[in-house]
Amino acid sequence: MSHTLYRYYGNGSTAKLPQCYDVNLLDSLIHVAVYFQASTEALQPQADLWLGETSSFYGSGAPNLSNTYVAGFLWLDKLGIAAVVGHKRVFRHDFIGGYFALLDANQNPLPDYWLSLLYKKLVGTKVVYVNGSLEYGRYLRVYAHCAKAPYPAGSVVLLLLNTNFTTATAELLNEDLASSYRDVFWLSPPAGDLTSTSVLLNGVLLELVDNRDLPHLVPAEDSPGSSLSVPSISFGFVVFRDTKIPAFLSVTIGSGDISRNWSGITFTAQRIINMAGGLAPAMLRVGGTDGDFLIFNPLLNKQQWDEVNKFVETVGWDFVFGLNALLRTPYPNGSWDSDNARMLLSYSTSKNYTVQWELGNEPDMWGTAIPAEDHAKDFLTLGDLVAEEKTVGKMLIGPDVAYSMDYFTEFIQSLPEGVLSATTYHQYYGNGNTAKLAQCYDVNLLDSYIHDAIDFQDTTEALQPQANVWLGETSSFYDGGAPHLSDTYVAGFMWLDKLGVAAVVGHKRVFRQDFIGGSYSLLDGDQNPLPDYWLSLLYKKLVGTKVLYIKGSLDYGRNLRSYAHCAKPPYPAGSVVLLLLNTNFTTATVELLNEELASSYRDVFWLSPPTGNLTSTSVLLNGVLLELVDNRDLPHLVPAEDSPGSSLSVPSISFGFVVFKDTKIPACTS
Repeated sequence: MSHTLYRYYGNGSTAKLPQCYDVNLLDSLIHVAVYFQASTEALQPQADLWLGETSSFYGSGAPNLSNTYVAGFLWLDKLGIAAVVGHKRVFRHDFIGGYFALLDANQNPLPDYWLSLLYKKLVGTKVVYVNGSLEYGRYLRVYAHCAKAPYPAGSVVLLLLNTNFTTATAELLNEDLASSYRDVFWLSPPAGDLTSTSVLLNGVLLELVDNRDLPHLVPAEDSPGSSLSVPSISFGFVVFRDTKIPAFLSVTIGSGDISRNWSGITFTAQRIINMAGGLAPAMLRVGGTDGDFLIFNPLLNKQQWDEVNKFVETVGWDFVFGLNALLRTPYPNGSWDSDNARMLLSYSTSKNYTVQWELGNEPDMWGTAIPAEDHAKDFLTLGDLVAEEKTVGKMLIGPDVAYSMDYFTEFIQSLPEGVLSATTYHQYYGNGNTAKLAQCYDVNLLDSYIHDAIDFQDTTEALQPQANVWLGETSSFYDGGAPHLSDTYVAGFMWLDKLGVAAVVGHKRVFRQDFIGGSYSLLDGDQNPLPDYWLSLLYKKLVGTKVLYIKGSLDYGRNLRSYAHCAKPPYPAGSVVLLLLNTNFTTATVELLNEELASSYRDVFWLSPPTGNLTSTSVLLNGVLLELVDNRDLPHLVPAEDSPGSSLSVPSISFGFVVFKDTKIPACTS
């Protein structure tokens, strides 16, 4: 169920030109949108809010205003505000009919049609936080989203409106944006006439081709820089195409699913798309033991490759694929035979797929004697191949060792700096066939990961300082996981603690084995979400990339385990989220020595098992069962509110997140 509201900026019969770019009039929507959103979330938390009918001015619009360029200020700003506050749909009145329509009486596109078309082409659903985007009195108005495919996952689009009659400057404080090349889609009126019924895109008139077909919307290219010049009294879009909004929590699908023709997952099912999209931005790694036995066409055919690439594009994920490293001439110990890889890379380039590349899985476990130094030469060959085939994705990632630090060290020592974008290793807490319940919250077992994480991080920083460290495959227990443990609530202790440790030591990505497949997956065999899926969804919703220091967060023997990050938007800049795990069977207390935290109101997202059953495949959020809405849609994740205080009570044998939403921690405001 959804609720709707209507909103116009005034009466069309009395509207005046300056109203269309009057910041006070534009600001009038903010209070209304925030109020209706908050009321809906409080009283009908399961329902979305739609702006069910809107345009510039009521009474069919304002002649010579609503149907002209200048009305775009009202329309684009409204789209920006509605997305920031959390509205799920905005209905433009009308497609055709009246002065406020997108098409005129002769069914020709008006300026707001072209603006809407660009929005649809460029703007993804995920809103990116911009400091001050709901403040009043902004003459330069800025909103941000993840950009839509075919821009690669991680690209950002800014919606920019300059309501002044002088050029404005937008300072880019984010280094990723400042260092990125940009595609500019700037809309302006012909001859500067704000009441023109035509519009220019980068100086070129927008019109139908042969009075029938949509034209190509061609951007102007702009170079990196620390600021943007925004032309006077105009608006448009700027796509930062080389950015990478971090995809820390990422997922895997085993290569074996390819040989089963993706039988475990329905890529086109809306419920799968919804659940996967909820974890975006993320990277999907398709790899594993079977990857070293896959041959492109026939074992991996073009249709299967197209399906997975279309899926990641749809849900906003990046993609990394593990190539077969055991094709060797002579077999088994000769040089890597790259012919089959070349076929796959060539096909991917022809389809414009963005794929990053691994080569081989757990080479320290291969039964053949391929030294790490020889495997490093394989990566040099792959690098040459990527350059020759002009692939869209150019990252090389490896070596994906199972555990051997010796193999890992020799491998990365044998490569020149700059070949690898990231080093990878795998980690599990033990064998799924012998795992016991108590291991899942055993602090000694949880602590065992700390040494590994630090070791791989330090070795990479010393030998390949330009490369990130990724935990390339991980879950609770190996060999498919432990039935009735890995797929239940209790496995969340291992998952949340691992995410906390990996972030503290400096890892940039953690790949959960599997999105679907085995007892350790996020979705069960019927493609239903398991407790660790809901934990991952909350992590994605709340936890920002900036890690905050907590004294003792890597100490051994901690029964109460805590980690801290800057909170994600829409929480305001300066907000902090704590990740808390209590492994004891008694309530624990966290003393808040920081005055900002102690004086802040809190949103609590606490996960617990139904009836206290640690091996339940369901999970409660603040006492309410988490489940899909209509077996398809993600629910609203509603916090419990908590008042300020100098301590936090942490329930026994459970875990969750606490957001301190009124803080202004300096590290989280820059």
